[in-house]
Amino acid sequence: MKQAHYRAPLLIALCLAGEACAGPAQQRKDRAAATRPASYAEQDLMNADRAFAADARARGVAIAFAERYHPNGKLISPGVSVLTGPDAIKAALADDRSDWVWAPEEAQVSGDLGVTWGRATISYRDSKNNPVVARTRYVTVWRRDLQGQWKIWLDIGNRGPADE
Repeated sequence: MKQAHYRAPLLIALCLAGEACAGPAQQRKDRAAATRPASYAEQDLMNADRAFAADARARGVAIAFAERYHPNGKLISPGVSVLTGPDAIKAALADDRSDWVWAPEEAQVSGDLGVTWGRATISYRDSKNNPVVARTRYVTVWRRDLQGQWKIWLDIGNRGPADE
């Protein structure tokens, strides 16, 4: 009886920590992620963000954004409504002919969630055909999908200082 009394609090504590309640596959996945060097996950996410930027330049932002967004992913930009899901984001960016260039500065990863932030430059022509260069900063929250691919769950951009 005494032994069972000590096991219950331990089981509750492990369950709250996610260990005892997770299935065997999730426990193996968690252990594998924990044994990898910490920098591997961050580098993997930085590479995903860099590949996203390269794809946007090569195929256009509408296609690149739509393919990388989680089904419930959100794009939050200053002065416009929040866009939710790949279809809404693709439609909103369909006519965008701007040149988007960005690079992540840093990444942090915890389990299946990751965050990158960086600087971007968006170049375009205004209504009078004058060149305009907008400098921004961004924060992107990524989630791994069931296939292990990074998908954008939340992307937030704001105007950066002109001297960056």
